Amino acid sequence: LSLGLARDQYTPVAHRYLCLSARRRRRVTLDFMRLVLGWALLLATTTLCAAPLEPGIVRVLHVHDGDTLTVRTPQGQTLKVRIAAIDAPELRQAHGEFAREHLRTLLQDMQPTLDCIKSDRYGRKVCRVFVGQQDLALAQVDAGAAWWYTQYSAEQSAADKLRYAEAQRQAQAAGRGLWADHAEAPWDWRKRIKMGQVDRKSTRLNSSHE
Repeated sequence: LSLGLARDQYTPVAHRYLCLSARRRRRVTLDFMRLVLGWALLLATTTLCAAPLEPGIVRVLHVHDGDTLTVRTPQGQTLKVRIAAIDAPELRQAHGEFAREHLRTLLQDMQPTLDCIKSDRYGRKVCRVFVGQQDLALAQVDAGAAWWYTQYSAEQSAADKLRYAEAQRQAQAAGRGLWADHAEAPWDWRKRIKMGQVDRKSTRLNSSHE
């Protein structure tokens, strides 16, 4: 093998490579190519997984509850989406079915647009969801079908914070949906499940808390 260089121009690594037998050089070359290919695939996969989902119109496959749905993108990708900025009652809670049905009504025969912010710890895309100009999270709050999730309000613009606060204030004042009674916030309900105070298969309290 000649690289067109004088021997004293070879680097130490190249010199050692040229001193190998032809069979050994082939093996080293193949190992190097495998290493380069492996790094290239790792980089491509990491870039793909880290890339944010571009805003776009999707088709709704399933509405799980008042703040979660599964959609299909125009590229054929199936995504589970957690609607940003709200927390709706869990299905086994009071008003849980109402929250889901209200979201279904908003989405009926519609193809919403997603504006995704991040992925959560469960692998779901956390997105703002719109039908035309209508913000579905805000519509859920306004109907008393969800709470404004103030724990994550730092992710919202100042204008959105004002809109959500006012929508929740009006829903509460009018007694709409979950504000018709003393509904328990879902984050408190989930906490009681973890503490064993709620039967996971029903909404019944355990006997010591009934």
